[in-house]
Amino acid sequence: MDRLNSAIDTLVDEICSGLSKPKYVRAAARDTGVKLSREDAAEIVTKLLAVFRAKFAQGVEELVQDSEIEQKLADLKILAEKCKERNEQLGITDGYRPLGVEADLEGPLYPVVAGFHDTLTNLNNTLDENIESSREKLKKAKDQVNTLAKMADSLMNKKFREIVDLMSGVTLRHDGILLHAALHKMVNTF
Repeated sequence: MDRLNSAIDTLVDEICSGLSKPKYVRAAARDTGVKLSREDAAEIVTKLLAVFRAKFAQGVEELVQDSEIEQKLADLKILAEKCKERNEQLGITDGYRPLGVEADLEGPLYPVVAGFHDTLTNLNNTLDENIESSREKLKKAKDQVNTLAKMADSLMNKKFREIVDLMSGVTLRHDGILLHAALHKMVNTF
């Protein structure tokens, strides 16, 4: 309870240090058209802080009484001492004791791990669907390429034969080699 009172006193002191500037009171008075001397402003601030501290202390006291915090803290201290005695009797050390990986995960980490598992499962399913659709697209693309290749091959053979037919009656010489015979031989191989 002493620590609680000390913390409350520290809080009140910090609030009061912000309120204890007479220049703020004088500025507020000046804005409203009232003239106020430094001494009067200091006196007002002193009274204001005294009233604030009294009201704050009264509010804290009422809160402590209404919530029965003193009794609860005393009960908690007794419970902690009994737990320590009981642990000593049972030979149990205070603090965290790991039970094993599975037992630890089943405890407070389970919701986190389960969330990761669900997320990874969903991601895996999405990736599987993407892979399957990509395979289907690849198969369609291969079929289209094969069809285009057959069409191109057919057109090439047709055009090549037309050219050979046109050239079959023409004899060309290049560096002393007769090309007519070579063309005729090529036509016969197709």
